[in-house]
Amino acid sequence: MLDPLKEVFEEGLLEGGEEEEIEEVEEKIPTKRFGYSKALPIYQDEFDVLNLYSSKEPIKKYKFSNKSGLLIEVMNFGATILTVRMPDKFGNTADVLLGFATVQEYYEQNCKFGAMIGRTSNIIEDANFQHGNELHFLRKNSDAHHRDGGVMSFDKVIWKSYVEKATNTLIMTYLSENQEEGYPGNLLTRISMKLSDENEFIITINAVCDE
Repeated sequence: MLDPLKEVFEEGLLEGGEEEEIEEVEEKIPTKRFGYSKALPIYQDEFDVLNLYSSKEPIKKYKFSNKSGLLIEVMNFGATILTVRMPDKFGNTADVLLGFATVQEYYEQNCKFGAMIGRTSNIIEDANFQHGNELHFLRKNSDAHHRDGGVMSFDKVIWKSYVEKATNTLIMTYLSENQEEGYPGNLLTRISMKLSDENEFIITINAVCDE
């Protein structure tokens, strides 16, 4: 069932790729609107430990920065943006993003601050939909309805993550298996995140399903 998915992305992405030693990248990389910009290093650190029912899962944090003084932090739990610290015209910096101090708070809350939403966003009435000739029943999490991907949606899972040194880009992947939260098919999602010196935080999302 998963062979067609493997053909869509580069070899190894299904397993999250190999983690690479993070170092400064000296080459210039293109951006979509502003030509070329010198890449700055992405730093990896441990953010926190998520306490689940039967295990403790370490959660990674990645720090992006540029010569303009912009700092962005992302964790691999929920592919969540934790911090956007920006300088004002006087050079003073402040975090302008709502969020929490611990990963446990992100796990237990339902606000989805800074997180990836999926498989769907918004409300599916009566928690069911028809695909072709089949009627699919989704997990209810908003009275009798299904909202923002369900109880264990993309913001409540740990994404495989690594830094692609050649382009100084953070890559995250997640395989949502068939019938997860009631959805049909195995869905492979890949997110890339990159910060430019022009204060562009470029997020590219690709996904493919085998149904």
